Amino acid sequence: MFNDEQLRDFKIVMESVSRKGNPVCSVYYIAARHILTARDIALKTAAKRGFRKIRVSLVTDLSERD
Repeated sequence: MFNDEQLRDFKIVMESVSRKGNPVCSVYYIAARHILTARDIALKTAAKRGFRKIRVSLVTDLSERD
């Protein structure tokens, strides 16, 4: 019943433009079992905050997590 698959770290980069025309970028790191789960979480967060461009990538090296 339990999924023994390891959790993976995904980097989510969300970009948009502020009302004044300034670029806005937010970076989040989440742990999920699958990239589709990470994408769904990113879409929900982006919808709440009004971000337009979303990029989800797998973090293979934990030193990338700065």
